[in-house]
Amino acid sequence: MFAAVLERSFKKHGRGDLEVESVGLNRESAGQPAAAEWEQLRELTGVDLSGHKSRCIDDLSWRELNQYDTVFCLDKKVHDELVGNRKWSAGRVKLLDIPNPWQQGVDAYRACYVTIEQLVETI
Repeated sequence: MFAAVLERSFKKHGRGDLEVESVGLNRESAGQPAAAEWEQLRELTGVDLSGHKSRCIDDLSWRELNQYDTVFCLDKKVHDELVGNRKWSAGRVKLLDIPNPWQQGVDAYRACYVTIEQLVETI
């Protein structure tokens, strides 16, 4: 959801030239669709994630990863993995610390969306 909302914001502000990608650290969830709760909130969010498939960062080449100027991490665990264990530049990796709504019900996803909307407007 974060990537879709960020991309929408970039386009709204005339920056449709900026590329937005979404990847995670969990190999086991790679290839999975977005959580069903996001689909339940499509009318609220205006975002269609029906074609979304999660991807694992390990499936991208170093060249692919290196093309991005900024990497936004939605939680501290991912940030610490990239900056600490994978030695990415802390200046390129930004921690947003968005609460993960996974398996907490549609209200948690709604709250997450509101947080994302607020954060995206500051980027």
